[in-house]
Amino acid sequence: EEANLFTEICAKEDMALIFFLAPTSNQERIQLVAEQARGFIYVVSLTGITGARKDLPEDLADFIARVRAETDTRLVLGFGISQPQHARMMNGLVDGFIVGSALVRAAEQGTEAVKNLAQSLRAALD
Repeated sequence: EEANLFTEICAKEDMALIFFLAPTSNQERIQLVAEQARGFIYVVSLTGITGARKDLPEDLADFIARVRAETDTRLVLGFGISQPQHARMMNGLVDGFIVGSALVRAAEQGTEAVKNLAQSLRAALD
């Protein structure tokens, strides 16, 4: 792991270095990140490039459970989170969501589209 220098710099500045874990992460990496993480761990929902997706991987809940078993640090899920059903499916398994590409696409349609997307994602968690 090459994070030691960055971890030290972040600690001096009272910042958290955010680590990523992907479905391809082996158990050794999961444990290493679990030991070093502060703030939250960015759980990548899928392999490949980021962007809005229709469906999330079927084995995503199992991967999240493997990570959760190693840490009490907050888990935040990103990559492909674009629809209320994604938030609904993963609600309770993670502590938050990162929505990027879907918000960018909504912003291209205007502020009302951004508002509608944010509200629909939030409503899915109730």
